[in-house]
Amino acid sequence: MRRKENGIGIEGMVVKVFCQGCDEWINELDVETTDIREDCEGRDVLHFDCPECGHDQESFRVSGY
Repeated sequence: MRRKENGIGIEGMVVKVFCQGCDEWINELDVETTDIREDCEGRDVLHFDCPECGHDQESFRVSGY
């Protein structure tokens, strides 16, 4: 999916991931995904490189408007 100018993805939903290094929520369209998996309860866990601090992070994907 290509990033839209307003940073909103499919049907107006914004999916965010949390960077523990920066202590901030980041739009997942702004990070480079390195891996994605499901935990034992079926939740998506995204591994990504943070564009701010540059560290490899792991976060649940959280959606909202």
